[in-house]
Amino acid sequence: MSLQDLGLHGATDLAGTRGLGGGRPAGAPRNVMRLAALRWDRIHVGQIETGRLVLQAIDRESASILLDRRRPPGVVFAPGYPSQFSLETMGLVVGTQAPGRFGPFFMVRKADGAVIGEIGCSIDEAAATGHVGYSVVAPLWGQGYATEALRALLDHVLAQPEVGRVIGHTMVDHTASRRVMEKAGMLYRGERAAIEDGELIDLAVYEARQHPGSLGGYWMLDRASSGHPPASPV
Repeated sequence: MSLQDLGLHGATDLAGTRGLGGGRPAGAPRNVMRLAALRWDRIHVGQIETGRLVLQAIDRESASILLDRRRPPGVVFAPGYPSQFSLETMGLVVGTQAPGRFGPFFMVRKADGAVIGEIGCSIDEAAATGHVGYSVVAPLWGQGYATEALRALLDHVLAQPEVGRVIGHTMVDHTASRRVMEKAGMLYRGERAAIEDGELIDLAVYEARQHPGSLGGYWMLDRASSGHPPASPV
């Protein structure tokens, strides 16, 4: 997935997945997820809490400070943060005119308050579709943080009646990235070819949809084939 999928204009690579549109910056690793064009509209979600994480909306001031290679007041960095992707995300935040509806967010670890990555979702209103993207610092890969954050974000996005589905793309051979989306409840929908940096690549496509029915207005994430129960109504 790409920076665009986080809800910001532009494209880059992110933690283990490849996404929609745009090219990979020179020197960027091939094992990152990509973010689709951010829409500034309706509800702005400032914070989402999970068991181990707080997803905190990235404000322009913090983004600007990070771009200057400084640490925002009160912010703790996990080892490996900020990544090149993080800096590119900050550049996009600084260049926008309004906050994103669903991010981008800092992923903040509750145990020590450290920022470990970013996550977000852009909304294509015409297609009633969200596009997710995320990044976790390399030293913390394999600890379930990306899955935990993605699960929580999907629940929030799919609770909106105007969003029918959320999709994500990753390189076909990026097993770890595919497992993140599968564990978060996204279902494999096939493959598609794409051209990036003049190279033909194969992308695995994953999707999460609103449950066919709703409880109390809360649309449930379809996790039937992933082993996870549906989200509880709120």
